[in-house]
Amino acid sequence: MNTDKCGFTLSEVLITLAIIGVVAAITIPSLIQKYKERETVTRVKEFYSVFSQAYQLAILEHGTFDQWGLGDSVGVEHEDGSTTLDENTLNNLNKFFDIMKKYLKYDYYIPFDSSNTGINADGSTPEARVSQKGLLLPNGTRITALWLSTSDCENSVCGDFYITTDGGTQSEMKNGQAYNRPQTFVFTILKDRIGTYNVSQSVLEDFCINGNNYSKCTGWVLKNGNMDYLHCDDLDINTKTKCD
Repeated sequence: MNTDKCGFTLSEVLITLAIIGVVAAITIPSLIQKYKERETVTRVKEFYSVFSQAYQLAILEHGTFDQWGLGDSVGVEHEDGSTTLDENTLNNLNKFFDIMKKYLKYDYYIPFDSSNTGINADGSTPEARVSQKGLLLPNGTRITALWLSTSDCENSVCGDFYITTDGGTQSEMKNGQAYNRPQTFVFTILKDRIGTYNVSQSVLEDFCINGNNYSKCTGWVLKNGNMDYLHCDDLDINTKTKCD
């Protein structure tokens, strides 16, 4: 009787495991990155829907934004080159959130005050001054900054605000310069709705693809449902809205 058995040698098993390890090392980080981007896109869309609905409810009760009694934001420059918001501006920011909180589900709100609104001379915001400040929603999205321009309401935007989809800070340093993180997005406040800044081809190339200011990519994310500007440099707002 032939008792020979077929099998793999130890070297063959080790080679196979090594190949699997190499493939995993190549593909897994890419898959994780894609998953995180899809999660970010979902949170941006969810925030836009939830906050827009809350804003409409606020308008029903308080009138359009220009009737909320809020003034323009004002920055105060200091000798060290930093800029802070004046007391009246801080009161306006907190009044805006006091109105909006009634129509939102949120985990916490820590008011803006003079201890957490500083801006360095290079445009960056000190980490310690923004840690955990603002309005945090249950899914981890946080409104981190708000600027009001109520006097422009009639012909332009009434203000804008920034969110981070991971609850983190709005900006960080890159090559000695402050820049908005890929998880940072800006929305505009109009008299009767929440909007975004338009994404032109120049904005797409200069700020999204080149990474100079990812917050300006909000319109792209809402319209196209991806963050492919992080991976492709040949995107076009009309003819190519995702990587091949």
